[in-house]
Amino acid sequence: MRELSDEPMHGYQLIRAVEARSGGTWTPSPGSVYPTLQLLVDEQLVEGAQVGERKVYTLTEAGRRAAAEATVTEHPQEKPRDHGRPSAIALTKSGVSLAQALAQVAQTGTPHQSERAISIVDDARRKLYAILAED
Repeated sequence: MRELSDEPMHGYQLIRAVEARSGGTWTPSPGSVYPTLQLLVDEQLVEGAQVGERKVYTLTEAGRRAAAEATVTEHPQEKPRDHGRPSAIALTKSGVSLAQALAQVAQTGTPHQSERAISIVDDARRKLYAILAED
């Protein structure tokens, strides 16, 4: 909701704003953003208006008060835990992309495709631990 404090936005603008605020380590999916926006509309914290081909969301007065009163100053996704290593951000993004691909296989794949995916992930896990075991 913080992003809407600055300006009205449509869903994909919100996704990009959150991604930018997290330094690229977290990109919320449309499947999480749009239901959240609908929940905020239902709670009368934001309102949506059709602007051209897109629905643009704006904070209501109650939403502005709620945003101002929010005590959370930093979300875990906003501060990448890179331990001083730029590669940690790339590794995190790669892991998120892998999880998204696994979710797609789980939702739409055949049983055979799911078995193949499990084998690939199990092999990748073993190889990752082997990397850590190296000198």
